[in-house]
Order: sequence, then structure tokens, then C-alpha cells
Amino acid sequence: MAWCDTCAASEWRATADSRGTSPEVMAAIAFLAGNEAEAEAVWNGDMGGICYPSDLWEAATKNGLIDAETLYWGGRRFDQAIGDLTETMP
Repeated sequence: MAWCDTCAASEWRATADSRGTSPEVMAAIAFLAGNEAEAEAVWNGDMGGICYPSDLWEAATKNGLIDAETLYWGGRRFDQAIGDLTETMP
């Protein structure tokens, strides 16, 4: 079973409001992460080989079907947060 389908992932996704993060972004992180530690790392902006910012954008926006300007990550607009991460990638 993929981590995103576990009760632990569901509980983690339920923290979206307290994190100022859209449910779509939380679901995308849970989908890409293999466990809670990886999900926390990605949420904190540390992709560390777990995924690329573009992977997160694709999963959260359903490949552009959801406008990234309407999503939030840590209280910031998702498109801006992803842009900042992309700029700092090696």
C-alpha cells in the first residue's frame, strides 16, 4: 500500500488548515512522499531527492487543470513558493 493511502497520511493531510496549505498541495505531497518524514521534508521545502518542484506542481494542479495561483503552501501562494524553490535548485 502506498503511504498516501494510509491512515497516517490521511491524518497528515488533515493538518492542511493549520499549515496554511491547500488540501490539493497536501495531497500532492502525500502522493509523492514514501512516508511521513518525507512528507514533512517536502512540506518544509527540502525535496532531497524525493521529488522535484515540477513534480509537486504537476500533482497539486492536476497538470495545470487547477490554477496554481488559487493554491497555498505554508500561507504563500503555491505558484510563488514553487517558483522560489525552482530558483534555488542546483
